[in-house]
Amino acid sequence: MHDFNISTLLICRLKFYFDFNRMVKDKRYKVVKKMIETGEIVEFSQIFDYIPVRVVVDDIKSSSRRFSRLKISPDELELQEMCSLGKQIGVDMDVIYALSKKQFLSTEVKVAKKKKK
Repeated sequence: MHDFNISTLLICRLKFYFDFNRMVKDKRYKVVKKMIETGEIVEFSQIFDYIPVRVVVDDIKSSSRRFSRLKISPDELELQEMCSLGKQIGVDMDVIYALSKKQFLSTEVKVAKKKKK
């Protein structure tokens, strides 16, 4: 999906720590953070069961059409989007990456099984 380089990760993490306390966020982000930490949310699309796409795209300055597609197929999720969403939720972008990777891989397995039949 993505190759991370050290400078991009460092910049994202610095933005996370400096910007995190200045944001006024929707309270549902805290719920999602807790659910990620407890393992109740294990795939990227499950985030949107608790926070509407419209809220997320407004907060991270993205397109609702794009995020509606990413919700189904997160393989095109960009580094900046992972960073921004992680910031909103209060988790590191690596967590968002892991959620999107898990969903991508499970989708690939489902597609492979359908092709075998």
